[in-house]
Amino acid sequence: MQGLAGILDRAVALMPPLQSLVVAIVYCVGLVCAISALRGFAAVNDQRLAPRGWSQAGWQGPTFLLILALAFVSLSQVISACLMTLFGMDQTYAASEVFAYAPQLLKPAQSDMGRRLLVSIVRILQFIGLLAFIRGLYVANLSALFPYRRLLSKGLTHMTGGICAMNMPAFLQLIQMLLLGE
Repeated sequence: MQGLAGILDRAVALMPPLQSLVVAIVYCVGLVCAISALRGFAAVNDQRLAPRGWSQAGWQGPTFLLILALAFVSLSQVISACLMTLFGMDQTYAASEVFAYAPQLLKPAQSDMGRRLLVSIVRILQFIGLLAFIRGLYVANLSALFPYRRLLSKGLTHMTGGICAMNMPAFLQLIQMLLLGE
């Protein structure tokens, strides 16, 4: 069990730099999307460029791409807005607070090793939730380009799941209240 705890501890130590890297990449992708949206607006009126890229969807393609660019550039505010919508709070709980919000549900993992493993797993799930939320934003945005593939619902599902994973302590508290009535 020490080996698994050590591996998870090392993985958790990598999470802050990885999270910063992902946010920086998403910011740069947002800037590229904004430039591409502006080019798409120009291409909508130009007949020889219209059948390619985001402009093939008419005005809605570049418009949704610009919305995606704004969401990517202001990712922390978008996440805060979604957290406020689902949980009524604007910040996520730290992974170490998982035992404070769902004590009865996590009672079997009260040993020191169990606590370390569970906090590490929750932190990794929070990072995966960030990736799922970003993917959900992108997939939901693709519904403007491919309206018949039902991508909006898939994107919203990823966004909701990502928000629940990013705020795993509060999500576990809701599950505890639902199952145990406490």
